[in-house]
Amino acid sequence: MSNIYVLQLQEHFAPHTNPYNAPAMSKYMRNLFPYLGIKSPQRNALFRSFIATNGLPEYSQLAEIVKELWELPEREFQYIAIDLVGKWVKKLQVEDIRLVRI
Repeated sequence: MSNIYVLQLQEHFAPHTNPYNAPAMSKYMRNLFPYLGIKSPQRNALFRSFIATNGLPEYSQLAEIVKELWELPEREFQYIAIDLVGKWVKKLQVEDIRLVRI
């Protein structure tokens, strides 16, 4: 079952897909990933506008959302997963981070 946050992200990015850019972007990555064709500056702007409207997901849902984004075929969603983790890392205080001793 898809997380509503992930579905909203997909809907937010869908109108901006660019089939003209996608093949070259995929080729650059040795055809390992399909792309929506959204270049980094536009992807970053879309992500910022999405966060401005929808906010960050709850921390308790972050792992699930990141995993689901990572499993989507289009590479842009994997970049968004990384960006989400980065946003949360900036929000956390040192006291919030539990270190595990191995």
